[in-house]
Amino acid sequence: SFRHLLRTARILWSMDITFAELRTKSVINTQDGKCLGKPCDLVIALKDACVIGLVVPGERKFWKTAEDVFIPWEKIVKIGDDVILVSMPDAICS
Repeated sequence: SFRHLLRTARILWSMDITFAELRTKSVINTQDGKCLGKPCDLVIALKDACVIGLVVPGERKFWKTAEDVFIPWEKIVKIGDDVILVSMPDAICS
């Protein structure tokens, strides 16, 4: 919805942050309190020059590797000093 996009834009433009800084923050799911990991990639829409989401690595166990988890930008609730809070009801958590 437009209201949600506006809130997302406020999050993005109310702070300046580099990807290097984002990579140091843990991503926490507000739905269950679990840590999803730290961002390993950023997805950008080249046509619009805007961030559309973050990627955190999937769970890794010995020989098994899960797919990375894509977090749409509109699911980001807050970017704090130490963590990124997201609302992902159906996230695959590590």
